[in-house]
Amino acid sequence: MIITYYWPPYSGPGVQRWLKFVKYFSQFNIMPSVYTPQISDINQLDKSLTIDIPANVDIIKKPIFLFDKIFKLFLPKHYANYNKGFIPSKEKLSIIDKILLFVRGNFFIPDPKLFWAKNSVNFLKNYIISNKIDTIITTGPPHSMHLLGKRLKSLTKVKWLADFRDPWTNIWYNKKFFFTKSTLNKHKKLEKNILNEADHIIVTSNRLNIEYSKLTNKPISTITNGFDHFNYDDFNLDTKFSISHIGTMLSDRNPYILWKVLSRLINEVNDLKHHLQLNLVGNVSVEVKQSIKKHSLEPYVQYIGHISYDQTSKYLKNSQILLLIQTNKVESNYIIPAKLFEYLNSSRPIISISNNDDVESIINDTNVGFNFKYDQEIELYNCILNYFEKFKADGISILPNNTNKYNRIELTRSISNIIKNL
Repeated sequence: MIITYYWPPYSGPGVQRWLKFVKYFSQFNIMPSVYTPQISDINQLDKSLTIDIPANVDIIKKPIFLFDKIFKLFLPKHYANYNKGFIPSKEKLSIIDKILLFVRGNFFIPDPKLFWAKNSVNFLKNYIISNKIDTIITTGPPHSMHLLGKRLKSLTKVKWLADFRDPWTNIWYNKKFFFTKSTLNKHKKLEKNILNEADHIIVTSNRLNIEYSKLTNKPISTITNGFDHFNYDDFNLDTKFSISHIGTMLSDRNPYILWKVLSRLINEVNDLKHHLQLNLVGNVSVEVKQSIKKHSLEPYVQYIGHISYDQTSKYLKNSQILLLIQTNKVESNYIIPAKLFEYLNSSRPIISISNNDDVESIINDTNVGFNFKYDQEIELYNCILNYFEKFKADGISILPNNTNKYNRIELTRSISNIIKNL
């Protein structure tokens, strides 16, 4: 049984990871069931993902009370922004913001979903026993799913695999919650306890594997996110010099270096202004839009907004260049953005701005583009200029290699072997 908070019709990479494993498990003689909340009010839907749910998989849902409803009723504007992941920068936080973030961080440990997890224990205990479930998998965040897994293991003696899509205490947004010292210690204690109680740990990056290996002697495997194959035969490259970013652009993910470089290039390369098109596919924060305006880039930007997963294929294959952005913070080094693997499958060049060694290693190993640190402005400038010159001449092309190991089927094979050997 897979216990996951995020499941279709939710959208996003947190949904796709386990949806794709479930899609392919039958090829490896594994028959899962899925336990997930029954939610009526989902902010960002992607019904196209439901197509991948196998018909013979049991999906068990239990209603959940979301504190968000109270939040939405009394503070609708704050709710709308927070629900999209838009938390103002520290300098722009209002008193209300600070109170909300403090309460969220210090009164809901590890997260607000913990009440649903607690209310699920008896139901799942009986289900596991009745249906002779021998293995459970919890995936977080929200990390309260792991607390549920720990409790179920103690009650039923099932084997338990804990999947950390993101780190726990070192996740980038924790610093926004104004943790007290006591709260931070509670998180660290819970995290270490989960790592030492689970039968096997799965993480999505080598960096996180190294960090967690310092906290436990339990086996840890790195299984990244991946891609499903698209049929791209009917797609044609944009006639514009298009650079596309797919996914949310938060305030903390504002690539000042890119806006500066593009502004310089427009002023210094005569015909770039006639060809450049920047596609931002997904929600974009106010701070990012302000930076774009400050650098006089608005005429070249298309704000596409949130679209379904299947609609992203157009931008993945048509774009001249794909853009990957991570925050300029050490916490982001534990996370490999899921979009990187979708980018790999598109066979379009990637320009990445990230201090993440795992990201840089994958891009170099697969020969799909270049990664730049936040202090490599000159190198980024020359790279974009070089691509533009190729665009005007014979066109931009790459020859990817070593990408098949990130195919969802191969990744499912790896996790199937772990399950069978628990």
